Amino acid sequence: MRFLQSRALPLHHLGQARWTVLQNEDIASEIKLRMVEKSKQGFLRAEDLVDLVAGPEMQKTFSEKGICKPSISKTTATRWLQKLDWRYQSTWNGMYIDGHEREDVVAYRCEFVER
Repeated sequence: MRFLQSRALPLHHLGQARWTVLQNEDIASEIKLRMVEKSKQGFLRAEDLVDLVAGPEMQKTFSEKGICKPSISKTTATRWLQKLDWRYQSTWNGMYIDGHEREDVVAYRCEFVER
């Protein structure tokens, strides 16, 4: 109908990014700061970001910026975590240290080469 009325072809929106709250640098840095604080207590889940956005501190920040976003879904939280460069991975139990440069290993290698 729009084409018949205006004789202009409609523009498609494929591949065009939509505006998100994360494009506001103040809000993105506030979310990152609170996520780092939360991750120090353990691991971070998408549900934690949902709770963070619904919390009174973030709602106050949103209202100061004129943004009305009372909550987000778990899927949106997952996307936001990806946009903020947070990655899912299993918990590391410890650090692996390769001992190939230890003094006793180097001495054994030298002796082996001479033999």
